Amino acid sequence: MKKIICSLLLVSTSIFAHAQINAQDLELGVHGGISSNGDAVGNMPYKGDIATFNYSGHLSIIYHIHKNFQIGFEGRVTELSRMTDSVYLSPYKIPFGADGKKMVYAKYMVSGAFLANLQAPVGTKGGYVYAGGAVGYGTGRHKTRRLNDNENYRTPDGGEGMVFGGQVGFVMGLSKYVGLNIEGAYRSYTLNYENNEVPLLTPKEKLSFTVTDVSGTIGLRFRIPYSQERHDMKMPAFAAPLGK
Repeated sequence: MKKIICSLLLVSTSIFAHAQINAQDLELGVHGGISSNGDAVGNMPYKGDIATFNYSGHLSIIYHIHKNFQIGFEGRVTELSRMTDSVYLSPYKIPFGADGKKMVYAKYMVSGAFLANLQAPVGTKGGYVYAGGAVGYGTGRHKTRRLNDNENYRTPDGGEGMVFGGQVGFVMGLSKYVGLNIEGAYRSYTLNYENNEVPLLTPKEKLSFTVTDVSGTIGLRFRIPYSQERHDMKMPAFAAPLGK
């Protein structure tokens, strides 16, 4: 995990160090909304057949390389959970399920991902639409034995693995340097547990599963015009043409 995180940080640092010298503009994003995830695929024995709606939020930094291309990095957090009509035995051999409560795969699914998007201008005020992909790394965190009233199970804490996905969105200028951002995103989270085994399984094997998640968020983009020429001209960032 450390090697992957260091590699992502190295690539991101190199990109944004170059961006400060040659940038047309950078954007900082703050977003919040809801998400819903699919069932766990892998050797997780507890399957959820009823979808739930959870929180989702992310911070991002975007660099416009060209009028039709942008790259960036995001930090994202969401909950992964489902409900079930089935009854299971917990690792402590206590029955749970079919009670309207959530099985939590990750109370805080925390991830960092590198982004690459195609973009196209919309309108005359610097608005644009974008679509692209994401690749990164994540970890699921929570207190395993601490359940809320609406929960009946939590996976072990600390699963980690690769994150893949894509996103589409729309940015509309609200003022010179602030834009409204609406985004839909798909993420696939893989959680591998080095220190935890599949509950109640013989022979023993390490717990490992993948959960896909779809989210819808709304937020703000704050544009930072690093270009001295643009700054001297006092060009409104969201009213100016994007890129080179």
